[in-house]
Amino acid sequence: MRVLHLTFACLITGLGAGLLAGCGGGGYGGGGGSNPPASLSISVDPDSITLGESATITWTSNAPCTASGDWMGSKDMSGTETVTPTATGTYTYTLVCRGEGYGSSERESDTLTVTAAAVAGLVIGNGCCKGLEPFAVAGITTDSGEDRFLLLDTHYVGKVGQAQAAYATCGTCLAGELKAADPNDFKLLAVTPRTLARASVRTQQPTPSLNAVEFTVPYDKSFGRPAGAAAIQGIYTTNLGTGYTLTFTVDSTGQVIGSDTNGCRLAGRFSPGRATENQYGVKLDVSACGRSDGLYKGRAALIFDATGKAAELFLSASNPRSAIGWRLSR
Repeated sequence: MRVLHLTFACLITGLGAGLLAGCGGGGYGGGGGSNPPASLSISVDPDSITLGESATITWTSNAPCTASGDWMGSKDMSGTETVTPTATGTYTYTLVCRGEGYGSSERESDTLTVTAAAVAGLVIGNGCCKGLEPFAVAGITTDSGEDRFLLLDTHYVGKVGQAQAAYATCGTCLAGELKAADPNDFKLLAVTPRTLARASVRTQQPTPSLNAVEFTVPYDKSFGRPAGAAAIQGIYTTNLGTGYTLTFTVDSTGQVIGSDTNGCRLAGRFSPGRATENQYGVKLDVSACGRSDGLYKGRAALIFDATGKAAELFLSASNPRSAIGWRLSR
């Protein structure tokens, strides 16, 4: 009789209040009526990366999910997804799951922190990628996240968190002109300390229909050679086979003076950075060169041959209008 009495009491309560709460029929907060809430777990691994690296989001539920925050759209009940943020900062990945007989889960999130890729290095070699013949690549990166690369007749200048500038190199003039701004032209994906640079490039050369291509270039161990005014001292000249010549001299104090076959004059200074790094700050003043006149700032590094001799100089200097980018013979 007691059981019947309790059942009748619940019925009366439900009729009077319009609810069955307290009688075992519901009570799943956020569960969507009489359906229990969906289960959900989500994680990001690793939870901290440098710009250009990737992380994996993993989630498990017993119902389909909807994403929000720094990712969007419908998601399967369980799965993994790789994300590669294109800027530094903190990213939040949120899910809510519902369906398959389950009400809404609690809103669950995990975060990913993306920091600047600040690895200094020199990369010299051939890029190799599907659909292209190997192509020469020369580049330099700094601890501040700056990168400067020469490849496929293009001079790329950028810094972590900023859009990349792309300049057309010039075989018959001192400086290349700035192309249309496109931050997707060149993306430095990763520089593994003392190992390699991994990058992607979007280019129209040599195949007009070519999309983004990823390639790797070996790290140049000569970056660890001592730097100094005495090491950089010498005469440097172009060797393009186009009839154009640029020649300049760096003296024992790092002062630069030179000219090219078009009558452009060059003056400035190479300043060694850390004594343990083959890297130099560059300031060059170009005059008597028309549209290319002005102050250029950038980086330089010596390139050593198999015998240990400094045989070339990688030079990259730019301003908002144009850029000087060369591999000069010594």
